[in-house]
This record gives sequence, C-alpha cells and structure tokens, in this order.
Amino acid sequence: MISAQRTGRTPDRYVLSRERRPVGTVTLGRGMSGATLELGTTVYEIRAGADRGSYELLAVDRVVMATAERVHRRHWSVRTAEGTHLFRRGTFGTLESLTDADGRGLGRVARSGRGVSGVVSDDLPGMDVVAHAFVLTLVLMRRRRRRRIVTRTAAVSAAAR
Repeated sequence: MISAQRTGRTPDRYVLSRERRPVGTVTLGRGMSGATLELGTTVYEIRAGADRGSYELLAVDRVVMATAERVHRRHWSVRTAEGTHLFRRGTFGTLESLTDADGRGLGRVARSGRGVSGVVSDDLPGMDVVAHAFVLTLVLMRRRRRRRIVTRTAAVSAAAR
C-alpha cells in the first residue's frame, strides 16, 4: 500500500509512504500544469499536455518513463514499460479503480479519510513504485483542480448576490 499525505500547512506538498515508511515527496505545480516527484535521490517531472487530458512522467534526462491520457470522461490509461493499465473513476470521483481488459477491478486509489488531504492505494499489480507514484500524483492533481473550480464557483455566486 502506498499513500500520499499533505505535509503540514503546505497545500501543494505531499509525503509518499509505503508501509508507513517515507519513500518520497510530491510537489504539485500551479493548476494542472504538472508536478515534481522525488523518489529517493531521483527527481522526476510530471508535465501536462496542451490539451490537459494527457500527462508525461519524465526522468532527469527528459526520457519519458510513463504517459497517462484520458480515454473517456470516466476512463483513463497509463502506459509504462510494463504495459498499459486502465483506470475507471468511481462514484463522485472518490475512487479510481485499476481494471483488466474485461473491466474487473484489480486495485484502487481512494481518499485517505475524512478531513485528511491525501490519497491511499492498494498495491497496483504490474506497476513499479515510480509508476504507482505517478498515478497517485495524477489523482492528487485532478482532485486539487476540482476543489479550486468549486471554490471559484462559490466565490462568483457569493459576489453575484
């Protein structure tokens, strides 16, 4: 199980841990523009595509390690050296489920609890730690984007009154 928990009062920085031992950090960029992923001494960059529906995980030497793209409104795929992994968003966007070709669930990514900003996931079969951290970061980026849209909408509605 790998989890990402927000560090203190810094809203854009998360600690990744496996079995309650820290393995790295995630620092989110502005909006959905990207993120920085540090695992041990290696730093990776997550870059958003121009259409905001695709992402790349880049190694230090700018080599693409993994890609993710939204396939449909509730489905997205992650391509790694190990193969292509399909995800399906669950009800109300609170759960991402890794599925096989027949749509059966193999693993999941979910909120880590009430009032806690973070995500937790099962071991996702066929994914190494780097790809697994990439998936967690994508879920964090999307969740933060939705939260900001809701906040902006509420502020506009209050100003219109």
